[in-house]
Amino acid sequence: DDTRKKQYASRYVAPEVEDTWIALAEYSSTSTYEQWKSQVVALYPGANPDRKFVRSDAESIIQQWQAHGIQSLGDWSAFYREFSTVTTWLNSKNRMSDGERDRMAWRAVPDSLREQAHLRLSIKHPDTPLDEWTLAQLHEAMSYVLYGTSSIPSSPSRDFQTSRPLHDNATSASS
Repeated sequence: DDTRKKQYASRYVAPEVEDTWIALAEYSSTSTYEQWKSQVVALYPGANPDRKFVRSDAESIIQQWQAHGIQSLGDWSAFYREFSTVTTWLNSKNRMSDGERDRMAWRAVPDSLREQAHLRLSIKHPDTPLDEWTLAQLHEAMSYVLYGTSSIPSSPSRDFQTSRPLHDNATSASS
């Protein structure tokens, strides 16, 4: 029953979110659950699986970490998780090439660590030209260079999930 699905899905979110969801015209009994759900999803940027990330998300991550500075293994790991999540998705949708992603990642490496990372990569991959190291190779090099530093990021990382609806709540009601 579509009415019950809408009621159950709305029940498990914060009251202010519930008010927004219930206020949608599709919440009425004449609309199907799927019609209502599509309007709920439309309220949240990034919730559409075909438009989950855009190139500017990757640029924002770079800028955030350039401004803060990567100072420890924890910082690098937080950057890497965020950056690889966004760029892997963009790459899977043919919106960013491997080479673009690999070159873009270098922009987050502080000047103070760049030479050490270059040296490590030159030793590990002597036959690879400077501008062709992969993100995975850079990650290994940075992890090596920053080994022994704090594993806790000194700045909270950006969470791309916070602007999205609670996926399990909206979809579990349809099961």
